[in-house]
Amino acid sequence: MCWAQRITDGLLKSHGDRYDRITDNDTFVRSHGATGKIYQIVAVGVTPACRGWALGRRLVDRQIRQARSIRSIRRILGFTRPAGYHRFPDIAIESYVQQCSESKSTLDPVLSFHLDAGATIVSIHHGFRPDDVAAGGHAILLEYPV
Repeated sequence: MCWAQRITDGLLKSHGDRYDRITDNDTFVRSHGATGKIYQIVAVGVTPACRGWALGRRLVDRQIRQARSIRSIRRILGFTRPAGYHRFPDIAIESYVQQCSESKSTLDPVLSFHLDAGATIVSIHHGFRPDDVAAGGHAILLEYPV
């Protein structure tokens, strides 16, 4: 499965601090804007039985192609979780992300998944998903080239 929505720059600036706010509590009623110039990849998931077949990569690549096919889209963004951060409790999230981006390592498989596909890191968001213990509640805003 893969979810995406179109959002405005104003929504990103005013509600991009937390997942529940940028997705309208997963309803997308008030957050999605049909004329938004930002294409936000919201979620990607593959059932465990089907992992290892590059389906996640194909889903994200399809979303990127879709975004690029819309003339008015100016940015392709997605928030991702630093899924491996819980293994390094003594490292600040900023250092962890920098280490992941500089080394192109598999330190964090989720972050590497996006960086290896050409995404760049825009910002780190503390408390984005407070209940996500494995990611320390943090999220990383990524941008794919249009």
